[in-house]
Amino acid sequence: KIVSYSDPLSVSIARVIGHKDDPGVDILSILLDYDIIPEFPQEVMDQAEALPQSVPDSDLAGRTDLTNVPTVTIDGDDSKDFDDAVSVEAVADGWNLKVDIADVSHYVTADSPLDLEARKRGTSTYVTDRVVPMLPHILSNGICSLNPHEIRLTLTVEMHVLNDGSIADYKLYPSYIQSFERMTYNNVNRILENDPEMCSRYAHLGSLFQDLNACAHAIRARRVADGAIDFESREAKITVDPTGRPTDVQAAVQKEAEKLIEDCMIAANQTVARHMNGIQMPCIYRIHEAPQERRLTEFSRVAGLLGHKFVVGRSGVKPLFIQQYLKSCEGTPEYPVLNMLLLRCMQKARYDAQCLGHFGLALDEYLHFTSPIRRYPDLIVHRMLRKYVFEGCADTNQVDMDERNVVQFAMTSSEREVASTNAEWDCEDMKKAEYMSERIGMCADGIITSVTNFGFYVQLPNTIEGLVRVNTMNEDFYEFDDSRMQLVGSRTGRVYR
Repeated sequence: KIVSYSDPLSVSIARVIGHKDDPGVDILSILLDYDIIPEFPQEVMDQAEALPQSVPDSDLAGRTDLTNVPTVTIDGDDSKDFDDAVSVEAVADGWNLKVDIADVSHYVTADSPLDLEARKRGTSTYVTDRVVPMLPHILSNGICSLNPHEIRLTLTVEMHVLNDGSIADYKLYPSYIQSFERMTYNNVNRILENDPEMCSRYAHLGSLFQDLNACAHAIRARRVADGAIDFESREAKITVDPTGRPTDVQAAVQKEAEKLIEDCMIAANQTVARHMNGIQMPCIYRIHEAPQERRLTEFSRVAGLLGHKFVVGRSGVKPLFIQQYLKSCEGTPEYPVLNMLLLRCMQKARYDAQCLGHFGLALDEYLHFTSPIRRYPDLIVHRMLRKYVFEGCADTNQVDMDERNVVQFAMTSSEREVASTNAEWDCEDMKKAEYMSERIGMCADGIITSVTNFGFYVQLPNTIEGLVRVNTMNEDFYEFDDSRMQLVGSRTGRVYR
């Protein structure tokens, strides 16, 4: 803490977090830099520990019983907080898809210690070897988590999805479920690949996963037809040993099960957004604005140099145009770079009290509803849904107050999301640098992702990116050709582009 601003500055030690070489202290210091505090205040823990750890019969009144519907959660191998479950029934013209989301708002009430702490955190933060949750583990992994074979309170979005992927009809209602199985992406992928062992183990679920996959494919095809952009994002999977030392870095692979859940969640988020925007009641939306013209103009110049012309019209660009442009570049050597550069042109998605649409998904209405355990805006959407849809509140004073509140909640949630994302990136960068520091002198293939007057950046297949400085390239003198964005050797004529 700064005690006085004299010269020299006078400071005092507020807290010792550990020795710099202690396992985990490196990541903890990054988290604290972004005001992400792993511990919860005592009054928050007291409220969390006072909540029941099973659902009493009295809480089931007024809810639809879905305990007999074959329902599963599908998450990563290491996940412990399950806030979404899915079930589907194939019908003549498509599917009846149910997305059940943990009813966190039943337990985390407005302006309670739990709620104020969740608001302050805004989101859970997932770093290399740990999670700093938005809610205490006793809630996020306990009564709020849709654990298998246990009755849990949920809010359900039931959608009639047609064969063409459009949503013909929907219902929103409070419910309770009993998840039949806790499924992992790996196991569902193995079922979809007809792995005999997995198919046998989960035979009691019938064709659930095949039907879910078919439904998701239809939803995705509809989204693509409407212009949704599917950027190839290269996320890293970092493996560390018990001391936190990175032992492996690989590009994360997204297969059918991961896409399946993503498609179901997007459909549910879109449906709730359409409903809330339709009734014009206070809410928090997830918005993604169109890219700025100057960024697209710069991309157009680089794309032309790489031999893939990109024309920005006077009226700007539509998502469908960008999607089709990327598709036309697929399979070319330049595609990974064009995909990355175009992704960097996009604006950051954020939260807003106004429904301004989502450019990347090519949707006029979108919000976040499906992760109330780990995102504060989702929790607010649940509250507004309960208040104005299920309970039919018509108090104009309440509406006015909520309209003011959601503006503030959207702003602070966006700020905390940026802090959380930056902390995640900083931890990832640190672990990648630590991993590569033990591989000095190793030769590797890579792609040049950008060129400057001081060198060029190279990305390796495992997602790690680094700078090759021009002053280390001693075999020649390299000049930077700005018009073609390349370095040219004056003696050899060798080109890096």
